[in-house]
Amino acid sequence: MTHQVVTRTIAKSEFFLGLASEIAASIGIDGFQHIQEDLAELIETVEIGKALMVAAEAQAAPSPDGVLLPHWPTLNAARNWYPKVAQRFPAIIRKFSASGLMALPGEADVASEALPDIELYLQAKTLTGPERVRLFKLAFDASISAFAGRQALYEYFFFGDPVRMAAALVNSYDREPARARVREFLERKD
Repeated sequence: MTHQVVTRTIAKSEFFLGLASEIAASIGIDGFQHIQEDLAELIETVEIGKALMVAAEAQAAPSPDGVLLPHWPTLNAARNWYPKVAQRFPAIIRKFSASGLMALPGEADVASEALPDIELYLQAKTLTGPERVRLFKLAFDASISAFAGRQALYEYFFFGDPVRMAAALVNSYDREPARARVREFLERKD
């Protein structure tokens, strides 16, 4: 199950990277370094997730029943890491969208006599007013809606209490090889 969940988290990370990138490009803020720093954070999250998946698959081993299983310590690390980093995704979308998330017109407004005003006042660098409204409605849903709040809670507690999950990771991880290297270094005379 954890392998499937890590796959899902990669897809979700890619969605937020795409959404943040589209917002930044459409309103012309993608050249600012503080925006690029946040985009880099999203890229790192996507690539770390992929790397954890590849590592888990590359180190797969047969179970006692002969079923090939991904490397559990790597999947366990992924399931402890992702809930923390995923909490940043909505914050990045809110930062990029800023006041653009406030008082967005609805589809009915776009299809009404308000359309000329929407086209004039809500256009973006690369989008028409109606296109920008659709993009920012998606940003709203992903960052400040009730759905977004439930998603943040869902991701944080998906596998259970994060403190207990961390304890389970520590208690199941073989730290002895790392400790042995430190002891060996301390015993050296050179």
